[in-house]
Amino acid sequence: MKKIIIVGSIIVICIIGCYYYFESKTTKVLLVGEVVGFEINNYDTDTELVANSGVIPTSSKSVGTITFVDENTKRFAALGHSISNNKEELKLTGNCYRIDFGYVKKSTNNSEGKIIADINEEGKLGYLDSSNRYGLFGRLENISKSKYKTISTANRLDVKKGTAYICIDFDGSGLKEYEVEVTEINYFTYNENIRILVKSEELINKAGGIAQGMSGAPLIQNGKLIGAINCVNSENSLDAYAVFIDKLI
Repeated sequence: MKKIIIVGSIIVICIIGCYYYFESKTTKVLLVGEVVGFEINNYDTDTELVANSGVIPTSSKSVGTITFVDENTKRFAALGHSISNNKEELKLTGNCYRIDFGYVKKSTNNSEGKIIADINEEGKLGYLDSSNRYGLFGRLENISKSKYKTISTANRLDVKKGTAYICIDFDGSGLKEYEVEVTEINYFTYNENIRILVKSEELINKAGGIAQGMSGAPLIQNGKLIGAINCVNSENSLDAYAVFIDKLI
């Protein structure tokens, strides 16, 4: 019995310690959720690192979503996943731009859809400087505080199964919330931490669920930012994953 009490006490202390550790990483940020264009010019000046990170191009253009920006430093986080096979931080150069939204090629089961848009190089928003297993990072040059609202980030231990919302601005007309359900929480994977099921009929009708370009879309629960969408089940476009938000801070 004494051993059981000791083990139980250690477990309780560990849980409390973990809670306060992750609580110390919570902060306030500006919620963005805007689909933008990324132009990456190079991934890293260390050729050996690049060679070991997998086959990746030296230049690319793509569409993705900015999750949040720090009001004071103007640094932003996006995508919620790596841009290469490398798990460590990569230095890079590049820019982010506004897009001229076209339409969403809808996802279906066994076929991932895609946001179709042109990158507007006259609408530069900022620049890129790094990426790691959790996302793409950089700095916005011009922040309109009136456009973005302040939101608190959540402690990962506060994330619960149940209703949550994807926030995304597809075409520059403003953020909209789309209902999802948090079905699983995994503390031991790199970035597939929060599993969700799309419930919003509007999002299903618009995008077929989760489509390419939505990576980085903020995930909100109980008024707090809990994660960023990063991938979708290849066999079910309504079944997707998000990374804990503290991994992007």
